[in-house]
Amino acid sequence: MLSIKLIRTGKKNYPSFRVVVIGSGIKIIETLGSYYPHLNPPRLSIVKDRIDYWRKSGARLSSAVDRLLKGKYEFRRYVPVSKESTSVTEGTAVTEGVSEQAITQTQKPVEERKENA
Repeated sequence: MLSIKLIRTGKKNYPSFRVVVIGSGIKIIETLGSYYPHLNPPRLSIVKDRIDYWRKSGARLSSAVDRLLKGKYEFRRYVPVSKESTSVTEGTAVTEGVSEQAITQTQKPVEERKENA
């Protein structure tokens, strides 16, 4: 099955895309154009005759390419969400599997432990 998709190229944090025809087995058959979203205004250069040819041959457009051709596509930059800290905070003790006696012995001053022994 043929499809017309965007393939990401370019540097890290500075993407550019190619509009390509992909056959079965993820094999690029033909490059139809390019898209540069970081320019102001974003630049799309494609060969419409070849897109029409491939659509008549049975190729399907991906949703991104379809919106690009209609002029409704908006590139959104990925912004990672910072994770909340999951580490154990200072001053808390992890008490799973530890007896209460062992906890109280570690909390007593060193001098008292020597006297009890």
